[in-house]
Amino acid sequence: MAWIVILAAGAGFVMSAVLTYVVQAVSTNIDFVDRPGGHKQHDRIVALGGGVAIFLAICLPVLTGAAVVVFGLGDTGSYAPGGTR
Repeated sequence: MAWIVILAAGAGFVMSAVLTYVVQAVSTNIDFVDRPGGHKQHDRIVALGGGVAIFLAICLPVLTGAAVVVFGLGDTGSYAPGGTR
């Protein structure tokens, strides 16, 4: 069962890296950016929406892991002695 946790953590890491890059590109293309000026301290345009990428990178592996547990997708059908799984 520990492999599910390791797989979910690895998937979350990879998804966060990929989705952050994708969201940054999409945000720049649709002009969903923060421009410097006034009280802003950054010197260049900063893409917004990175929180969406991180949220999806956390939720999708967790929901996938929950589906595996609830629907028994990782069940091998083997049973331990004594009638327990």
